Amino acid sequence: MRIAIDASNLTGAKTGLDFMTEGIIQGFKAFPEHELIPYTTDKYLGETPEGWVRIAKPKGLFSGLRWYFKASRDMRGRGVDVFISTWTFTAAALFPRTIQIVPDLSPMVLPETVTIKHRIMFTLTLWVALLRAWKVVAISQAVADEIKQKFPWYKKEIGVIPLSVNDWALSPQTSETERAEIRSKYQLPEKFFLSVSTIQPRKNYVNMIKGFGEFAKSHPDFNYVIVGKKGWKYAEVFAEVEKLQIQDKVKFLDYLPDFELAALTDASQGFLYASIYEGFGIPPLNAAYRGIPVLVSDIPVFHEILTSNDAIFVDSQDVQSIAQGLTNLSQLNTSFGNNKLIKKFNWANCAKTLINQL
Repeated sequence: MRIAIDASNLTGAKTGLDFMTEGIIQGFKAFPEHELIPYTTDKYLGETPEGWVRIAKPKGLFSGLRWYFKASRDMRGRGVDVFISTWTFTAAALFPRTIQIVPDLSPMVLPETVTIKHRIMFTLTLWVALLRAWKVVAISQAVADEIKQKFPWYKKEIGVIPLSVNDWALSPQTSETERAEIRSKYQLPEKFFLSVSTIQPRKNYVNMIKGFGEFAKSHPDFNYVIVGKKGWKYAEVFAEVEKLQIQDKVKFLDYLPDFELAALTDASQGFLYASIYEGFGIPPLNAAYRGIPVLVSDIPVFHEILTSNDAIFVDSQDVQSIAQGLTNLSQLNTSFGNNKLIKKFNWANCAKTLINQL
């Protein structure tokens, strides 16, 4: 079968959706009987990989929608059987056999974290996708349940695809020398907690910083390292650090390349990801696979991917719960290379689940 996938978002610094798109493309390599054709734009960095289709993105109004018009025409010309939409909800209106992936419903579940325009456009385009898509899949059962709750008129079955850890997380465990080098490069102490994600409201950094501040009162030898580019509404995160006067204990490293994340993760004493809301949660899965104790929110999606052996579950809105959770992290008996996680969550399984939708 000839299958196309939307790779138009792969243009630079990677977000969770970028990792998902790259992972699905990688997963399809385990099924050579199906031809996968990624569609990208002229914004893609470097040479177009073999088998990919690069279509220049039009300039001016509605450039994204016009790109999908061009891509859908090209797909029809190539005899594409199915299109996997990873990035936009409007593609289903243009190509008849579209599998629409829904990563999360955050603009609807947490409307206060986005603009009114964003929320309205998200809701309308998702409505169109549900009406027109051939199949709809979510990246967790939690998201599938939310779709049914928000759109009770949608009666079709919603598939659930398992995502995976990132490639860098599968690399061999780093040596003490490599961990010492990464600490030296970024001037980090022996003991620190780590978070990796875009700085935006639903990641709950304000409460995590408050929780760390409480923890640090009795553990002054710990620091908190936050890796991630600035997203939106991030000013209050930096303001909270100044308010608590812990500038010397909280370090922001912005975006880091993949090859540094393994050593940084291995050097940490724990991974914090007490998000208010998530569609899945690849970052804590990465840490758990590498044997790093994980602190996450007590929300359904994290119970899908982690157990009490892997993580401490806390109330994301309770600062004291987060602080106590940090204290409890050392009680977890974790080890590098969690085979139970990787057997369930890998890109070949993700691709297989998508193929089973055909």
